[in-house]
Amino acid sequence: MPTNDEPNIAAGGDVASQDNIGSPGGGIAKLREELARRDEIIAQGDQAVKFLNAQMADLKKIVVQRDEGIRFLRMEMSRLSSEPVQQREWWDTQFANSWERNSGPAQTAHFMQRLIANLTTREHDFLSSRPLRILDWGCAMGDGLNELAKAFPLCDLVGMDISGVAIQKARLKYPGLTFVETERGILEDHVDVVVTSNLLEHFDAALEWLERLLVASRWLVIVLVPYREQEPLVEGHRVSLSEDSFPEVFRGFTRLCARPIQVDPSIWGGSQLLVVYGSSPYIKEFVVPA
Repeated sequence: MPTNDEPNIAAGGDVASQDNIGSPGGGIAKLREELARRDEIIAQGDQAVKFLNAQMADLKKIVVQRDEGIRFLRMEMSRLSSEPVQQREWWDTQFANSWERNSGPAQTAHFMQRLIANLTTREHDFLSSRPLRILDWGCAMGDGLNELAKAFPLCDLVGMDISGVAIQKARLKYPGLTFVETERGILEDHVDVVVTSNLLEHFDAALEWLERLLVASRWLVIVLVPYREQEPLVEGHRVSLSEDSFPEVFRGFTRLCARPIQVDPSIWGGSQLLVVYGSSPYIKEFVVPA
């Protein structure tokens, strides 16, 4: 006869069986429950990772938009700043008083001759075989544009400068060529090719002005600047430029060339840096083999 303190096995069976503890069936059920809970946690973790990845992608888009906004703002600030106006006053004085006396025309012509002579065969053939519209940005008194006209007679050539004095003298000196005065150096229309020689070093925001040239060009932008100019800089020069000053990829253009070239030491006491950028269509059609 069981006492009141003993379990009633006949009525309820084994105590451990009642609680599903210790029996093989109870252990498996517990394991399945734990596995299900683990799978649920893993699924929640996967969802959290997907959410974070989506948030990161959105954040990257925001950063890109921010960077584009900052670049645009800088361009607009540069466009509206007084720097081009100050440059115009300085250049008008130079062209009116000392440019010709200091052999400025000969220097302009020589630099453009060296630029043309050091183009790759691919770029030279491209320019010489098509009726392209070429802009000489910062043409001074037109001596560089005249060299371009002789080298590429099929092309429609335009010289642009912020100095009204230079443009007036250029029109008198080369009546068969087209010259445009621009108060702030702004390029209003697109051209096929932009060429600029020894001008970007005159701007603190040289890269922002380069960006303007890239935006205005369909095919190529060709730049010549003093290479690693040492302090003290020549009067009017604001920055010293090297290969590192020019991004390899910029505003949809790829840098095709950035190399020093030699010039007449009596014209310039150092090397010049020739930089060539090609647009995506140019790269696809003329650089990347089919």
